[in-house]
Amino acid sequence: MKKAFTIAVAVFAALTLIVGVTALAASDYGTSGDPLITLSYLNDVLRPELDAEFDSMLGEKSGELKDELEAAVKELEEKYANSSAGGTMSTYAVVTIENGQKLTGAVGTEIMLRVGSAKVSSPASPGLIDTTTGGVLESGNQLVKNHLYMVTIDGRAIVSTAHTLVIVRGPYTIS
Repeated sequence: MKKAFTIAVAVFAALTLIVGVTALAASDYGTSGDPLITLSYLNDVLRPELDAEFDSMLGEKSGELKDELEAAVKELEEKYANSSAGGTMSTYAVVTIENGQKLTGAVGTEIMLRVGSAKVSSPASPGLIDTTTGGVLESGNQLVKNHLYMVTIDGRAIVSTAHTLVIVRGPYTIS
């Protein structure tokens, strides 16, 4: 009796195992509807496709950013080309000032009289600093040729008393 029971349990377990394996084999795993992915498929097919798609997206985005940057640079170039301000803090510019015109510099602007004549225009003391001598040039005083002057307070300017050429480094306006 015990032997017959053991055989019956073994047969039942074997049938259960066969039915389970058959059900698993009949499922969609590893078929064309749900394929298993191999390492060679990942390396040879999927990765190149993803790399190509990434490169394409990167190219599009970098092109867009390049266009935006070029537009911003063009806008800034037009803005500064159309303004009356000239020069930057690191470059010198030769500027022509006609008789009676006023060149007003921002703080830190350097001015050197080369041709003609000009005088200091300042609402209060000090006017311009003469960096050549270390002195101060007050309002109404004439600039000396080839001396380097510095604007140390906003509102300081020079007024041309003849056709004048100056060398300027820094932001300035002419009025």
